[in-house]
Amino acid sequence: MKEHWKPVKGFEGKYIVSNFGNIMSIPRTYINKLGRKYTIDGFTLVKHDDTNGYDKVWLGDSVMKSVHRIVAEAFIPNPDGFSEVNHIDGDKKNNCASNLEWVTHKKNIEHAIKTGLIGDFAKKATPDIVIAIRTEYIPNDRKHSTTALAKKYGLSAGYVWKIISGDKRRRVADE
Repeated sequence: MKEHWKPVKGFEGKYIVSNFGNIMSIPRTYINKLGRKYTIDGFTLVKHDDTNGYDKVWLGDSVMKSVHRIVAEAFIPNPDGFSEVNHIDGDKKNNCASNLEWVTHKKNIEHAIKTGLIGDFAKKATPDIVIAIRTEYIPNDRKHSTTALAKKYGLSAGYVWKIISGDKRRRVADE
């Protein structure tokens, strides 16, 4: 397969992206506020890991964007207007266009559960467990902390906190 390049959406004339997930700045000349002429050589952008393990790059001084999203916007048609980009093989570092697809949020979560990228906490957190977590949680008490309750019920500490704070399973009595 040959590497093909296209402009980065919203940064045409400044950056290009390849179907292999590489991103480069385009060589260009500009005049600064003092009227001085400068030439910027093209270079490959450095990829940075975000907290979830996805590659991101800085576009200019103020925009950090996910590499997989940049690739998808350039190479993958999105006629249905789906909002998320899925890595088909589950590898967050494989940003090749052939490994990406536009999906709904629901499909993206289903795929992540199926491939083992995330646990199916929603299924584990039955109404009884949700009620127990909300009853047992005691702030600033190690034995009843989010971490302790997460271990006890086989959930992530983040998911337990979302249950406690009401972000998840709000309507537990209705289930």
